[in-house]
Amino acid sequence: MLPELPENSVIFMDNASFHKGKNIEQAIINAGHQIEYCLCIHQI
Repeated sequence: MLPELPENSVIFMDNASFHKGKNIEQAIINAGHQIEYCLCIHQI
């Protein structure tokens, strides 16, 4: 997915623990993108 995104994309993910792994975060950052975590419905 990362190679197909436009440069400097913002990737929105929920707060699932597997989305917060350092390998995933680092791959996104290394590809030149940003990460934003969305609140789950039950957290609002």
